[in-house]
Amino acid sequence: MVTGATSGIGRATALRFAKAGAKVVATGRDQGRLAELAPHVDCTLTLDVTDPEAVAIVAAAVVDRYGGADVLVNNAGIGLFEGWEHTDDAALRRVMDVNLHGAVAVARSLLPSLIARKGVLVQVASVAGKRGYARHTAYCASKHALIGWSEALRHDLRGTG
Repeated sequence: MVTGATSGIGRATALRFAKAGAKVVATGRDQGRLAELAPHVDCTLTLDVTDPEAVAIVAAAVVDRYGGADVLVNNAGIGLFEGWEHTDDAALRRVMDVNLHGAVAVARSLLPSLIARKGVLVQVASVAGKRGYARHTAYCASKHALIGWSEALRHDLRGTG
């Protein structure tokens, strides 16, 4: 499964996996772009990672149709490239909701099947998750948080395969 598969890294990843013979579930918010991608992958599903009900439905569909996930590429994300003085609380929350909370929700929803299948979780972050950049306060914060959560999760999952 690839989140954020309607453009950029997510689309390229979905297409590359499909070309290699994988059964790819491509997800994203843009139904038009999903329709363009549909002939190239096994399944496309509309998914807003900030909607807990949608996350649960998509995870259940993956488990029902495929028995679970072997690989989750958690790629969905948004950018906000404004200085701190132009980033209000609502904008910061939106970036954190997609880039951190959304990624965590999708990962948590599929972790039981990933663990059972000795699968792989790929969290797509950014160099902005390791460094700070001007006019990237919200984006850097979200990617730093995602990397920290992912590194801690790796320790929690040690020994599970």
